[in-house]
Amino acid sequence: MTEQIKKTPKRRKPRKKAIPLLGVIGIFLLACMILTTNIIYHRLTDFRYEKHLDDIAVSVDGTSVTLRELGYYIYEVEAFGAERAKVYDAEDPLAFWNMHFSAGDNSAFVSELAKDTAYNTCVCDLIYEQMAIAEGYNLAGTGETEAEQSAQEFFDKLSLSQIDSTGLTLEAVTKIEKRRALAKRYATHYLEQSGFDGYEKNPTKELSADGDYYKNWILPEHQVEYNEKIRKNISMGHITINL
Repeated sequence: MTEQIKKTPKRRKPRKKAIPLLGVIGIFLLACMILTTNIIYHRLTDFRYEKHLDDIAVSVDGTSVTLRELGYYIYEVEAFGAERAKVYDAEDPLAFWNMHFSAGDNSAFVSELAKDTAYNTCVCDLIYEQMAIAEGYNLAGTGETEAEQSAQEFFDKLSLSQIDSTGLTLEAVTKIEKRRALAKRYATHYLEQSGFDGYEKNPTKELSADGDYYKNWILPEHQVEYNEKIRKNISMGHITINL
């Protein structure tokens, strides 16, 4: 018998599976959607101080204060804090603003306490100004002139970078100086007319923004509304100093 030789068939090389064109397009579109979403998210969440200067920061009984005007109080508080920061750590002033102040329920970072001081002082001035206007007080005569002079002196102290960062103008500073002068005049009148039985601190302190009498009897009579988006994004120690 003739021996039959079986031929072993040649093995074919496996073909590389091609990614369907639709799959490539789908992956590309998905990547674009993720990138676009990230860009939109960062635009919505990235707070840029200078973009909100004319937004309302806080209002009292319907009278509003813009972030630009609040910059006056931020400057004052940061200037005060800057001096304390030099004493705390002259080589690293920012360490002061990041320090945690422990005081029981009132514990907080210095930067947060400073922010509260700026807001509270602003609100206090606005309340006393409105109370003064309601009772017919004004700055007629030398009071108005003195406020204008104080405004010019305040504005002259600002550096160009501080003016840029706060958006403060001489007009805005003058408005605030007049408000503060009228508020101070009314507080003096209130001091002369009111009793402070049960309060140990001096009456002038009691009528200040952090005074117990003010917080217990005057502040609760007024409606204060905050723009929380602005408030939570203000980072004290970085606005008019450490630029």
